[in-house]
This record gives sequence, structure tokens and C-alpha cells, in this order.
Amino acid sequence: MSNMFTSAMVQRHAGRVPLQAANGLWLADNVKDANTDPGAIDERSRQVLWLRELYAGMVGFVGGGGAGLYYVFRTWDSGPNRAWIALLGVFVIAQALAVWFSRRSFVTATQRGRLFIGWNITAYVVIATASALDGGIGSPIALIWVLPTIYLLMGFSRAAILFCGSIAIGLYLVVAWFTRGSLDFAAFTMQVVVLVDAVFMVLLGAVAREEREGVLTAVWNQLSVLATVDSLTGCINQQAFTHISATEVTRAVRYQHEISMLALDVDHFKSVNDEHGHLMGDDVLRQLGAAIRASVRGTDIVARVGGDELLVLCPETDERAAIELAERLRSLARQLPVPVKVTLSVGICTLRPKTPDPQQLREYADRALYEAKRQGRDRYAVFTPPDSCTSRSRAFEDEADTKCVPAPTP
Repeated sequence: MSNMFTSAMVQRHAGRVPLQAANGLWLADNVKDANTDPGAIDERSRQVLWLRELYAGMVGFVGGGGAGLYYVFRTWDSGPNRAWIALLGVFVIAQALAVWFSRRSFVTATQRGRLFIGWNITAYVVIATASALDGGIGSPIALIWVLPTIYLLMGFSRAAILFCGSIAIGLYLVVAWFTRGSLDFAAFTMQVVVLVDAVFMVLLGAVAREEREGVLTAVWNQLSVLATVDSLTGCINQQAFTHISATEVTRAVRYQHEISMLALDVDHFKSVNDEHGHLMGDDVLRQLGAAIRASVRGTDIVARVGGDELLVLCPETDERAAIELAERLRSLARQLPVPVKVTLSVGICTLRPKTPDPQQLREYADRALYEAKRQGRDRYAVFTPPDSCTSRSRAFEDEADTKCVPAPTP
């Protein structure tokens, strides 16, 4: 469960990175600028799918509209309402061209699914209107009814297929009712059965597609966990932390919020491995990782970046709250259900960053950690940036201030 939560957190942060367009046409093939985050890759693949569906829909609209116009002009003198039907054909082709010029907005819109459903329903309404103007479902135009039904198989969900298919059948029955005077019942029955059968076949195809997508999604999620989560502690790994910390620091710069980082190190961890074995060391790290992840906020990010070194990134957290968290984590470490004494040295840095540089925040937290270890371990140290150089180190039982940690040279 914790791995699933961590994976979702990583993907949520990855999804915040904007995708880039290429050459004004689209963004998927620009390999040089392509974002390699899992969430962004998934979004790009979905946009590729919707773009292909848009192209297929345009083929259907232009092909159907062109065929309808050809039929109208060939029967101009022998059929009813030719001008109106021709106007509908022009409307269909014009709509396809409008969609082409706005295709980028279509495939990147948050409500793109509803846009495509609306486009499909528009096709049914146009076909139903043209068929009614041409005398009813006996018109050759009614044959085009099957095109938007086939189109539903491209990528629509089962609910969307049932919704659009029901509208298609309903419109067909309405046209048949209003033109019942010229209705051939045998032909009508056959056409209704074919239309219902087509919707049912498309629905079965969608079920099979969604089942396969479910399997692929599960595999993708598992791979995402393996790629971003440390298997021993359940915390995210350094690669994932690097990306997330860059995103959070950038947000802190944009909104001028404070952000804190805690660098944690298990005191004398090498002695634990040497005296009690590596299995005991692994158990300490496993218990510690679980305890830290359970005690931080949902917006905090916990990462294992070394053998016994952990980082906690706390967005929108001031120095006082960071110190309280450090003390709580140190207390938790002492209470771990392991047969060895576990203490932590913690380095703390809080910034209101002016540049999106997460490395600076980590460097300051590391310097505070080194100061805590130099002072004797089992304590925290707070590093204050150069503009207010007042760093202090404090033992668990000692509240005395110590000397300032020297600021790194800019």
C-alpha cells in the first residue's frame, strides 16, 4: 500500500511538468525536448492516441460529407431538399477543417473525451437530418450511419460507446417514425438489427481493449514503483527525489513560500552492521523508513539517498516546524522496535529561495548535518543562509546554542 502511495505521489509531481509543442503541429516526435518523466510519457502517449482518433474522425467526416455531396449533385433534379442536404455536406466538411486547425487544443484539452463524444453525436445528428430530408431511412445517406459507430471503437470507453450508441439507435428510430409513410418494414428491421449489432460488436471490442489496458497499467505502475522507490525503506530513490525537489523548489520560488529540507543520518550505522550483521542493519533502515513515512505530512517527500542517509523535503514549512519534525523523528528513531540503540543526526535548512536550485538547499542541509555530527551526533543543527548567519546545534537533552556553521562561498 505504501509503495502504491509513493508511486502515485511521484506520478502526481511528474504530471505537473508541462509538455512542449513541436513546430506548431504537435509535441510527440520532438525527441530532443521530450520529457522523460513517467507521468509526462503517459500523457504524451494518450495525446498521440487522441490525435490519431482525430485524424480518423476527419477522414470519416470528409469522406462522408464528400460522398453525400456527390450523391446530392447526381440526383439534384430527382430528389427532395437538395439544397438543404448539400448545405449539410458543406457544413460537415467545414467542421472537419475547423477541427484540423484546432487539433492541438482538441488533444490537449482536459475535457477532450467529452469533445470527441460531442463530435460523434454531431455526426449522428447530421446523418439523421440528411436522411430525413432525403425521404427517410431508405435513403442511401442512411448507410453512412455505420461510420460514426465504427469510429467508437477507436478509443472510447464502454460508457461513452453505450451513450453514443443509444443516441444513434434512438435517432434512427425517430427518423423511421417521422418517415413511416415510405417505410419498408423488412429493410427497416434489417437495418436496425445491423446497427444494434454494430454497437454491440464495438462494445465487446472496447471491453477487450480496456482489459488489456488494465493489465498494461498494472505493469506500468509496478515498473514505476521499481524505478522510483527504494525497495528496502519504501522511500523514493535519489533519481525521483532529484526531479521532485526541483519541482517543489521551483514552486517555492514562484509563490515565495518557505521550503525546508532535513538531512538525516543514522549514528554509528557501520558499527551496527559490523557488530550485529547486515540483516540487522537492513532491519533498522526498514523500520526507520516506515516510521518516518508514517509521521510526515502527505505533501512531504522522504527519500533514501545513501546507505544510511535520508532526506525529507517539506514544502511550505518554516524553520520552527522543521525543527519540531526533526525532534519528532529523532524520538521515533529511539523507539524503533529493534534490539539496538538507534539515534539520528539531523541537518536542517529552511529557505525562501530566489532561484530554482534544489542543490543549494541540499548543500546547506548537508552542512548542518556535518555540524551536528561534529558536535557529537544525536542532535540536530540548523543552517541559516548567509544573509542571516545564525546556525545552531542542539542535543536531544541540551537546549544550548552553538557556533554558526560557516556559509558556503557563493
